[in-house]
Amino acid sequence: FDIVASATMAAPSGNLLVNGGFEDGLRGWATACAELRCGEVHVDSLTPHAGTQAAALTSTEEQWTAVRLRQQLPTLPGGPIVMVAWVGAGEDTWSDPAAAALEVQVELRFEDAAQALLGRCVATRTDLPSSGKFEPLRVSCTPPPGVRRTWAVVHFACIRGRATLLADEVSVIAADEVSVIAADEEPEDG
Repeated sequence: FDIVASATMAAPSGNLLVNGGFEDGLRGWATACAELRCGEVHVDSLTPHAGTQAAALTSTEEQWTAVRLRQQLPTLPGGPIVMVAWVGAGEDTWSDPAAAALEVQVELRFEDAAQALLGRCVATRTDLPSSGKFEPLRVSCTPPPGVRRTWAVVHFACIRGRATLLADEVSVIAADEVSVIAADEEPEDG
């Protein structure tokens, strides 16, 4: 008699990110900045979208500042994945509203075993919702073959101005679980 034990690993379900709501500060997230002028990252408890805190990515009044929050994901489920970040504007004012410009991105970044880029999926916006209001920024894609590391990235850049991006309830889920996210979205004004 031979006894054979077999186990299958279930694909992770639900949010693949740790602390996507920033309720535990910036735990699980790393700050990255490749530009010469790096913005600041802190936790904001005055105006979160949900819960008690949001991440605040703040630019300085330099010519160009940028900052990224990123988190490596665990093993991905098979098939397409979706990243959603609820983004809003902080109370900061622009130092030069006529000349200032900004960029907000959510990105899924895929690397091979040697950490070479295999592909990326990005959603970008060049404005922020009005102060006190949050809107979802969403990207969806299928990871390419050979992926060994996947990163979820929230990026904020600003030129000739001072502004704060509030990011909250950041999630990465299997695309077949999107109805859960859609059910949590706020209704349109009107």
